Amino acid sequence: MQLMEKIPINIWDDYDDEVSEIETYAYVEEPEMDYDLRRKHLEEFSVLFLEAIKGSSIEIKLVDYDSRTRYPNLDEMFHHTRPELRIKNMNHDQREALVQHFQTIESNFDVYSES
Repeated sequence: MQLMEKIPINIWDDYDDEVSEIETYAYVEEPEMDYDLRRKHLEEFSVLFLEAIKGSSIEIKLVDYDSRTRYPNLDEMFHHTRPELRIKNMNHDQREALVQHFQTIESNFDVYSES
């Protein structure tokens, strides 16, 4: 029986956590994977994420990101779309603790944080 590979989830770490509106995101770092499948995996991951942040001020929202919205003048070859889990009110210490938590629990996800 072949073991299923873990789904790579990157929680973006390049953000300023000293501003009033802290925001970052997580995404499935497998661009060749079907969009709908990446979205499904993020939905599954969001359940674990919500459980891990219960009682904190951290908020999450699953969105469909299109780089054209933020960078409309960028050359078309650099545009991309992907499902993202938007994360608000999470400082770097909380992010590092969450990544460590996800690395120690049994799940289908390989969670890490890099930019």
